[in-house]
Amino acid sequence: MVSNKKKTNAHISAFHAAEVMSHDLSLLRGKKNSVYFDDSELLGLLSAEEVEKEVQQLKKVDVDTYIQRVVSPSESKNRPSAPEVIQQLGGKMIAEETEGPLYSAEIEISISGHIRRLGFIAQNHKMQNGAWSPNHHRKAAEKVRFFASHSIPLVTFIDTPGAVADAEANLDNQSHSISFLISEMANLQLPVIGIVFGGGYSGGAIPLATANILLSVREGVFNTIHPKGLSNIARKYNLSWQESAKHIGVSAYELQSQGYFDGIIDYTYDQQHKVKNIKDAIISAVEVIEKMSNIMG
Repeated sequence: MVSNKKKTNAHISAFHAAEVMSHDLSLLRGKKNSVYFDDSELLGLLSAEEVEKEVQQLKKVDVDTYIQRVVSPSESKNRPSAPEVIQQLGGKMIAEETEGPLYSAEIEISISGHIRRLGFIAQNHKMQNGAWSPNHHRKAAEKVRFFASHSIPLVTFIDTPGAVADAEANLDNQSHSISFLISEMANLQLPVIGIVFGGGYSGGAIPLATANILLSVREGVFNTIHPKGLSNIARKYNLSWQESAKHIGVSAYELQSQGYFDGIIDYTYDQQHKVKNIKDAIISAVEVIEKMSNIMG
C-alpha cells in the first residue's frame, strides 16, 4: 500500500514538474484559446462545452477504459485512411500521387465563391502503418516547395506512430530529413492547415503539424513521443505505457482543452457522412488564415 502511494506521488510529481517548466516557457501563458483568430469562424467543430464534457468523462475512467476509448480507435487497422477521406471531400481531383505511406493530391474546391486549388499531403496508415522513411520526408519537402511556388494552400493529414527509426533510416539521415521538412513547413507563406487524423506521435507527426491552424478529428491522438517510448524513458517512475498515456493526456479533447489544438472536427471513423465537417473545417480555416494575414499585413 505504501509502495503504491509512493509510486503515485512520484509520477504526479514528475508530470507536474514538466507542466510547470512548459508553462514557464510558453509564449501564450495561461491562454487556452487562440489569440490570433476567432475560432467561432471555423466550421464543423465541436463546441467548447462538448469538448469539456468529454474531458471530464475521461478524468473519471480507469486506465484500461482510457486506452480503449482514446488510443485503440486510432490504432485500428479497419478505420478509414487519410487518402480515402481526402478523396471523399468532393471537388475536382487535379493530381494524385502515392509513394508507400506518403500520399499527396491537388483538388479544386470552391472557397469564398471562387474555385481554388488546395494541396494535400497525408500519411496513409494502411501502408507501412503510416511511418515515413527519409525518402518520404524529402519527397514531402519537394511537394511543399511545389505548392509554395504556385501559392497553393496546404492541408496535411497526420496519421503515424512515428517515423521509421531503424538502422537503415538513421544511416540515411532520418533526423535531418525530418528537421528539413519542419523548416520547409515553417517557411511557408501561405495557409497551412494540419489535421490529426489518427496517431500523431513523435518526429513523424511534428513536420505535418507545423501549421497555422492545427485541428484533430475526435479520435485523433497526439504527443511528441509515443507513450510506449515515454514509459521506457521514465522507467524510474515504474509506469506502464498505458498509465503514461492517461497521465500525460493524448486525446484530442484533452489537448484541445489545454490549447494545443485549435479545434476538434466533429467526425469519427464510423460516421462517414460527417466527412462534410472535415471539408467545412478546411475551407473555413483557409478563409480565417487569409483574413488574418490581410489584417496583420
